[in-house]
Parts: sequence; structure tokens; C-alpha cells
Amino acid sequence: MRLRQPKSRFISLFSGCGGLDLGFTQAGFECANAYDSDPAAVETHRSNFGSIAKLQDLATTNIVGEGRLLSSLPVLPVRAFQPLDVADLTILEIPC
Repeated sequence: MRLRQPKSRFISLFSGCGGLDLGFTQAGFECANAYDSDPAAVETHRSNFGSIAKLQDLATTNIVGEGRLLSSLPVLPVRAFQPLDVADLTILEIPC
């Protein structure tokens, strides 16, 4: 009997409608959380992937997941994000 490996999870920052998220999902990853400050983009992301997208201004707030601090913004250029227990990977889609 072969054990099934759990999917690697990612967090998407500045996710927009989820174009990059789609590629990672098709590659076998699971989106744990997605964040964007544009309400229309978040609504579209939710239509595409379910309710995982959150409306959040990443330029002025910290991202908190499952009680653990993920990053501290604003810091540009973006420093290393540490997703801790929430995800294996953090992807950053550069805002337009």
C-alpha cells in the first residue's frame, strides 16, 4: 500500500485574481492563503479558488496566520518571508 504524500502549501501575496496561483495549483501545490488589497481582485480570486483570498492592505499591516507572524511590512525590497507552520512556500506577485 502506497501512502499519499500531502500537498505542499503556499501563501500568495498581492495575489490579484490568482494567475500565478493557478500555475502553482496545476503544479500540485495547495494555496493556503491569498492576500490582495483590491476588492475586485479578491472577489475574482474567490470565484476561481474558493474563499481563501483575503482583502488585506499588505503595505500597512502584518500578515498573521494561525497565530504566528509571517512577515512584517512595509519593507522593500521584500525581505525573506517565513511562512512557519502555515505553508511551505510564499509567492509574491509584484503589484502593477
